[in-house]
Amino acid sequence: MSEKLSIKDSITFVEETIANLNLDNTSDQDIKDYHKCSKALRLPFISENTPDSYLAVFGGRPGMGTTTYCLHIIIENSLKGLNKNPKNCLAYFLADEKKEIVKRLFNIISANNLDDLQRAFLKKEKPIGNEKKSIVNRSKHAINELHNLNLSVGGILSKNIEQAKDTIIAEALASKAQYIIIDGIGMLTGYSNTDDFNPYHHLPVVSNNGQYIKMLHELKTYLRIPIVYTAKLGHMLELRGGDKRPYMSDFENHAIENYSDIVHILHRPGYFGFMEDEFGNDISDLLEISCLKSKFFPTGIYQARFDAKIPCFVEEIPNYIVEGS
Repeated sequence: MSEKLSIKDSITFVEETIANLNLDNTSDQDIKDYHKCSKALRLPFISENTPDSYLAVFGGRPGMGTTTYCLHIIIENSLKGLNKNPKNCLAYFLADEKKEIVKRLFNIISANNLDDLQRAFLKKEKPIGNEKKSIVNRSKHAINELHNLNLSVGGILSKNIEQAKDTIIAEALASKAQYIIIDGIGMLTGYSNTDDFNPYHHLPVVSNNGQYIKMLHELKTYLRIPIVYTAKLGHMLELRGGDKRPYMSDFENHAIENYSDIVHILHRPGYFGFMEDEFGNDISDLLEISCLKSKFFPTGIYQARFDAKIPCFVEEIPNYIVEGS
């Protein structure tokens, strides 16, 4: 693997951060029989009943969990401890630095939030006793797992479509990628003038986002591997009445529906203030993943619990709800 694509330096950064917290007073023997936090949730649409080559999109408003979904897909498909044949992933996280992504992977695997641990350390609120031992054990386990993750992280992609295509091809071959994730494609394909843009990232803008998505469609055929990208839904969704459940029409570009083989959208009712359903059930941490288009399996809704503090998916809710059933 190219050093440019490696996550080793970022893992070292997380290790040093943990070491600076002075939590470790346990030995390796203490975690010998420790139950793994890494848990396959059997997330839908990616690992099962799909061909070797397809283009899939995860859609959602900011805060819905699209980046978290990407990270869970990576853990479930590329972590050696969870797979007999872990797949090599090439990922582009266009709104986050590599260190931030590795830190978030650590958070998911360890069920800790490293930022919260650092804040507690600065406030001299360090955990003690069994809580401390649990955090140490989970942290050690997560670091070991990160070293066993078949992940390469690419850099910024060019605003020029052909240059971006050449970069992806070259880095896919260099990393022997078996699937590609591009998170935050809106950073490349532009925003509507009514939406927010974070100037901190200084990323280029492609004037024709339909052509960029068309390029990904062509690329999945050329490379013969799955390509997954995330896309932001329009802000008008939040102004709509009712339960604010998203629809295909909430994508701002029709190319997403036209060129993607699989379309699924994330929705968190609790994010919009809906804490109970019509039957009085708690839905404050509910996450819905709606499959609105698929060439390979029935469309429908998958449900899980979402822990916003980590953030991560913590529990799947049985029974995939098939559309029309």
